[in-house]
Amino acid sequence: MARWNRKKYPENWEQISRDFRSSKDFTCEFCGYKQGEPLISKAGNRYRGTVDAAHKYPYDESNPEPALYCLCKRDHRIYDNSWQNDIDEVEHQSRMHQILIGNYGEERYWCEKCQDHYLEHTHDDDD
Repeated sequence: MARWNRKKYPENWEQISRDFRSSKDFTCEFCGYKQGEPLISKAGNRYRGTVDAAHKYPYDESNPEPALYCLCKRDHRIYDNSWQNDIDEVEHQSRMHQILIGNYGEERYWCEKCQDHYLEHTHDDDD
């Protein structure tokens, strides 16, 4: 399964990406790797790498003016994977919230003071 859906990107994504990478002199903002410099693969083969225009925020692909980083392939993969743990946790919390609402009803998990849904809690100034 593809990690990204090209159909979500603006029609002119290739130009957006190239212009952005060019503005960063095709240099990784995390490690300083410059596109075209020689690299060595795990198998010991020499090759020349590239850099990507990487979205700073997940799910921002359709934005025609996204916040971006210029990243080498390695740092792009590490950066995207770092978001995945956060995304997984938010999805888990959302599922748990829906289970609680389904089991106990919405009114049990509404705090008038916070004006939000919650897990049972108290406020420091409650007497």
